[in-house]
Amino acid sequence: MSSLKQDRTLRSMYINPLLELLDATNRNETSSQAKGVFHTAPAQALVLLIDIKNKPGQSFDALTKHIEPFRARNYLTHHNGSALISSPLTIVMSGSTPYASILAQPSTKRDIFFDAPLNSLTPPLTKPSESDSPATHEIFEDYNTTTSLYASASLRLLLGQSPFPFFFPWSPTSRQLKGVRSATAAAHARGLQVRWWDTPVWPRTRGWLWGFLVREGADVLSVDDMGAVSSWLGKVKEGGE
Repeated sequence: MSSLKQDRTLRSMYINPLLELLDATNRNETSSQAKGVFHTAPAQALVLLIDIKNKPGQSFDALTKHIEPFRARNYLTHHNGSALISSPLTIVMSGSTPYASILAQPSTKRDIFFDAPLNSLTPPLTKPSESDSPATHEIFEDYNTTTSLYASASLRLLLGQSPFPFFFPWSPTSRQLKGVRSATAAAHARGLQVRWWDTPVWPRTRGWLWGFLVREGADVLSVDDMGAVSSWLGKVKEGGE
């Protein structure tokens, strides 16, 4: 892919710019609590969601070294063993991130959080296929705010609906509604934020579906077309969606 270049690294594109921005924001700050990147909401944390694709253990260890400057400046949200302490930057690891690496952090200063598998919090709506790993449909009870921030899932895979042109025909079936609500309830019961990805991209479908998911308790929607989201939010504020 033409967009893949050796100089486009995690450090050059995200770590260094974020560190420079936070340093500039807090250069003359006298408070013990560092300010975040949002000028109108300085207490609001920015979430940096990193999706590990391969070499999970090595990638996690490399990330730990990369974020050390944030840690040294007390810029990272962390769990101190009894409470979640919010700071300007919250690190969440997704994809192939090993949960064991999350747990291996000091329980009194855990500052890298897990993107829990939302489809593992409730029984599957469809029977697992032979290609699924045994852990895919295992129900974990230990995902909570001491280790995780999000509970995420592909909307299509969770509900077993394909292809998307016939997905959510403007009104969810009782089965679809049950799937969304049970997954949302399971995550919220653990104190986790619900994040949906792999949702339809067609203009006539996506706006309706975004609204539906938000009304059903979605906390985060992963989208690619920021212009479309901005336009949709404008319509929502005007009462048009």
